[in-house]
Amino acid sequence: VFPVLVRGLGEAADQEDLEDLFSECGGLFGVRKVSKSRSIVYFDDRKGALLAAKLNGTAFEGGAVRCSSLAVENASSVQKFFTQKDSEVHYPVVLNGVPPEVSAEEVRAVCSKIGP
Repeated sequence: VFPVLVRGLGEAADQEDLEDLFSECGGLFGVRKVSKSRSIVYFDDRKGALLAAKLNGTAFEGGAVRCSSLAVENASSVQKFFTQKDSEVHYPVVLNGVPPEVSAEEVRAVCSKIGP
């Protein structure tokens, strides 16, 4: 599949709105909102992803769309992402500025107080 990062979305934009906007570019594999103002739109073919770039600057739900192509992904791995529940998805976290004398166990203990 051919993913496109879409930035500059208004907070009111939801998955259905994005599907409506980008369906004119070609076959959609899926849409995943990754933050209030960013989503990844997955196209079935390269042509759809290239056409999405033509929507740059389009006013949409209180924002202005900016599209960037991402690396091509295997359809089966993307499908797993869409079928997983949010509680099953593991997101990497980068911690900067941790003193070298702090152990991994100490970092885990602090992080476990915040979330799973």
